[in-house]
Amino acid sequence: MQNLFERAIIAQASKIWRRARRKMPDMAVLELVQLRSAALDLRCALDGIIRRADNRISRSKLKRSGFQKPADADWAWRPELWSGAIACIGVAAAPSKTPLGQKIRLFHDCKMADLTIKQFRNLRHIDLAPFGFMLEVFHFGGSYLSLAIDLPQEATVGFKTGHIVELEAFIESERPLKTLARLNIKHGPNVEQIIREFTHDAKVSSVGFDLGYLMLNENRIEEIWLDFIFEAPQMNLIKICDLTFYRRPRSGF
Repeated sequence: MQNLFERAIIAQASKIWRRARRKMPDMAVLELVQLRSAALDLRCALDGIIRRADNRISRSKLKRSGFQKPADADWAWRPELWSGAIACIGVAAAPSKTPLGQKIRLFHDCKMADLTIKQFRNLRHIDLAPFGFMLEVFHFGGSYLSLAIDLPQEATVGFKTGHIVELEAFIESERPLKTLARLNIKHGPNVEQIIREFTHDAKVSSVGFDLGYLMLNENRIEEIWLDFIFEAPQMNLIKICDLTFYRRPRSGF
């Protein structure tokens, strides 16, 4: 923990560097060379401090990344993209079917996809997941952009029409964004679907998929996946800071 004297020194050093930046237009070339060299040395030290702090903060979040399952839920899951570091953390001009760790792929029909995807570390105190996911979309001439999330096999065990599947997400975007969530359930040769729209009145939004209205063959459920669909995503920066699934019995079951 910094004491008052150290904080005063850091504050004074910041003032000195800001003053030097203001004086740069009037500096001689030799002065600029010397200033640049000193700035590079300082940046090396600061980058090391930031890197070590980020690693410590991230490790702390990883230790407590196990989220609390609601008391009435019989299954809960946070996908790897938000719970652990993936091998490919960033892709520019991301093509369709780009894998994002286990269980997730990016899909779109844009021939020239002017979009960047990236996994990032969550460092704010309000963030519950260790990692987040970002899509930065510029020109987009396609008709759809989505994430396909395959639920793990354990989600199909004991899956019944007496359940409600809940999806909770922490989404931030630069511009208003319409987001749809489509739950797909394959049972035998058939696929049942439920579509819900996310509202962004609050940072954390949730939607529920009530299975009680589906004609499911509970003994033949083979696969469950969710399509996370972004409508008109162009010229937008979208951050999904957390995403979790829960399954609980319907009232009366």
